[in-house]
Amino acid sequence: MKTAIIVLALLTVSVQGKWPHLRTTWAPVPGLGGFNPEPRTQVELNAEGWVKLSSCSDGDPNFPGDRYARSRADNDIVLVFDGNGFIAGIQTIVPMDKAMNDEYHQYSTDKFYQIGDFFGAKAYFATTYFVDPSIICNGGRTQSEFEDQGTGNLVAMQTGPTIADLHYPPLVEEDAMTSDMWYEHKCFFNMGVHYFTFDYNPDQPCTEVVPYQLVYIDGKLNGIVFQHIAKLDSPRFESVNALAINGIVDTPPTCLLDLTETPGVSTMHVYVGDYIIVC
Repeated sequence: MKTAIIVLALLTVSVQGKWPHLRTTWAPVPGLGGFNPEPRTQVELNAEGWVKLSSCSDGDPNFPGDRYARSRADNDIVLVFDGNGFIAGIQTIVPMDKAMNDEYHQYSTDKFYQIGDFFGAKAYFATTYFVDPSIICNGGRTQSEFEDQGTGNLVAMQTGPTIADLHYPPLVEEDAMTSDMWYEHKCFFNMGVHYFTFDYNPDQPCTEVVPYQLVYIDGKLNGIVFQHIAKLDSPRFESVNALAINGIVDTPPTCLLDLTETPGVSTMHVYVGDYIIVC
């Protein structure tokens, strides 16, 4: 039997209920770093001084919504808002000069990454939506829907150049258990029960690995983790070493352990629910 979990993603309201939070970055001790609350409304964005990257009115063919970065210098996350000013998704960024393309991993051919512009600099974006992307610039959510759902009511990972290309991960752990894509791994405190596309084969090529983890608690998806083959400098990313990988991955592929040394592996937990988890 499983217990605990947490990180970022989403669950339909009918399955899980309201998602009350949007927090990023795991830390060893809550209250002493990490678990950073991120804005979920336009009012919060304005109060914190976030900078608009693009908007619905731009008609961006790749990424819909009003998209905001913490600042022009903070090239780590972009928050996606609908036209009514409610949270709709999150992106993490791998700057082009940090994205290694070699026999271990190919950013240029990985369908979970899209090339985009970050204030004039090209970068790879990994994007997860918390609502149906088709509504983001076509009505958005109402105040009552936001109050009822919280951060969102689903998880959709972009797998191509437009929102016609999406992967919907299992919203309940029971479905993840029978998935031919996601595999159960280990539980870790203040994280939860992890699912990866690692298939327990030490010779599995890292080119086959999806840059996400799923995390479940009490059988329900409560978050996701972005994982990038890159050494990313932002303190909002978590630098991963072999000890950490062995703590959460059952029989990790050898290439992943090698990549923690060169060029590095960076992750970011994104939580939509409670983050105090005991395994």
